[in-house]
Amino acid sequence: MLYAYRVFELLSQVNEETEEYDTYRNKCFDTYPQLMLYSGIPAKLNVSFSGLQDDEMIKTIMEDIKDCNIELSEDTTIPKARVTFDKKGKNYIAVIDVIGSNNKVLVKDSKIIFKENVGVGKEIGHRLFGKRWKCEIGT
Repeated sequence: MLYAYRVFELLSQVNEETEEYDTYRNKCFDTYPQLMLYSGIPAKLNVSFSGLQDDEMIKTIMEDIKDCNIELSEDTTIPKARVTFDKKGKNYIAVIDVIGSNNKVLVKDSKIIFKENVGVGKEIGHRLFGKRWKCEIGT
């Protein structure tokens, strides 16, 4: 998979000014999304947010996510992500799901528990790329 990712990465770089650019960066994401964090190639994702969107802290986190080497789009042929926010007592919870452009589930029910927004947007951004460990921030 690493070799395939590197080939798609190179093809996306040499096709940056062509119509094929999105095709190859989608293939990068579908093949090895964790490496895109370090490639300098922005992932093009269709990200939807739900729950607590009127909460000021959640609004800040949603803006922070947009700064994580992600190009947001409403295109339905690209990888899709859903971030759902909830609150239980004093703790907030974010649940992240990501499906590749090939409809393969890349992230399923990845949860982050937090009380304040410091670092949460960046952590969610990493989860969108497949980071897989339990995280509690400031709890």
